[in-house]
Amino acid sequence: METPKLSVVVCSIGAPSLRAAVSSISASLARAEVPAEILVVWQGVGAAPDFDGRVDLVVSDPAGLSRARNRGLEHARGEIVAFVDEDEEVDPDWAAGVVEAFARQPAPDAVFGPVAPLDDRGLPYCRYEGGEHRVFEGSSTPPWVVGTGGNMAFRREVLAGAHGFDIRFGLGGPRKSAEESDVIIRFLRKGRRIAWSPEMPVYHPTKNEAEHLESRTPYGFGMGSVLRRHRALSHVLRYLVAITESFWEGVRGRDRARRREALATLRSFLAGLLTPLR
Repeated sequence: METPKLSVVVCSIGAPSLRAAVSSISASLARAEVPAEILVVWQGVGAAPDFDGRVDLVVSDPAGLSRARNRGLEHARGEIVAFVDEDEEVDPDWAAGVVEAFARQPAPDAVFGPVAPLDDRGLPYCRYEGGEHRVFEGSSTPPWVVGTGGNMAFRREVLAGAHGFDIRFGLGGPRKSAEESDVIIRFLRKGRRIAWSPEMPVYHPTKNEAEHLESRTPYGFGMGSVLRRHRALSHVLRYLVAITESFWEGVRGRDRARRREALATLRSFLAGLLTPLR
């Protein structure tokens, strides 16, 4: 069977880490020996960096992560489209892991993978690591157990057929985050199959305590907003239970930072849940 072409989309606002991200992707693609392309969707100020022909550059204006991802999707020529953040680096075996995940049966329409710490200086960006291969089907699955937007791949025709990412969600949009959660819910409600593969890890810089606390506000607001959009009452209840459990774990462990994060998440989640979408 012919190996499908892999398009890797990196959306950039001009972070210094972009070169390292592209270099890691290029090395992983070369190691896997798969037909591939790298697309950098540029939303930075001024001219984009020169990558010596290693990438296709796409300019996206106005700004917004979901707009940029949709631009990358429009220009992608591969059967599989993967999205990696500009502040991440992929594992040397990441590209091979992506292709292998889509070759598994039952065949998935999307695959999410681990986001592990790039360094040991602070708190992990998120808690999506390790585990075994899993397949998610059915609308009862809450989106936050599936994966995160920092490491995801789709069958291009399926994501394009679903009209890509909702530009109200994601960094730079009015709903601030949760663009991948919106896609996950839409896919599962349409009977699409989503897989988790531990064999395609990426690495994200850690955050200090203040940065981690600050990130709870957009994440909570976005999740509340996306669950409001889909009227997902059962998911709302499960998310509230998860926040409550996290808070009480902080109480029992005398972990002030965890308690503050839980309360910040709760406040922003309720704000997103109660604010009408426009």
